[in-house]
Amino acid sequence: MDIHPNSHKVVLFYSAVILGIALGIGWGIIALSQFIDVEFLIETFASLGIIIETPSLTMPMIGIAVLAVFLVLFVSYGKSHTVYEFAQDRLVHRKNFLIISLGEDDFPYNNISRVSFEDKILKTGNVILDFTGLKINRFTMKFIDNPQETAATIQTLINTYKAQYYAQYNQQYQQDQAFTKYI
Repeated sequence: MDIHPNSHKVVLFYSAVILGIALGIGWGIIALSQFIDVEFLIETFASLGIIIETPSLTMPMIGIAVLAVFLVLFVSYGKSHTVYEFAQDRLVHRKNFLIISLGEDDFPYNNISRVSFEDKILKTGNVILDFTGLKINRFTMKFIDNPQETAATIQTLINTYKAQYYAQYNQQYQQDQAFTKYI
């Protein structure tokens, strides 16, 4: 079973974050220009050897906007190529960008102690895995569609694996006990 983050919602989220930052900066500049004389700032920069002309500010603003768009696309593309693969005995987290593998993490099912979820917006959320016996205590799978159902499916998969594991262990233990009686 493979799970992928919802790439459309990743783009929407990061676009909203960048838009919010841009609006905040814009409102800050407008508020600052109302309280502080812009000519004073231009003169201050001129004394430092930096010449700023008011009409020439539009090109840097356009450049920042284009950079923000590329930043959103870059981050969301990277996030959308994350794969969570549920193998027979472990979770494999693969991070890819284009054709380049950025690495992978393995989390054995025996180390997963709890599966929970957080609902966010638009039926998307996070699935959270808590671990024991690993370097990290928690792993969050972000931008997952229907996180409640996904968490339940993951918990069922882990419970099935652990039931089979303990049944095999019990059977091996009984065979070892029977073997030691004859020795």
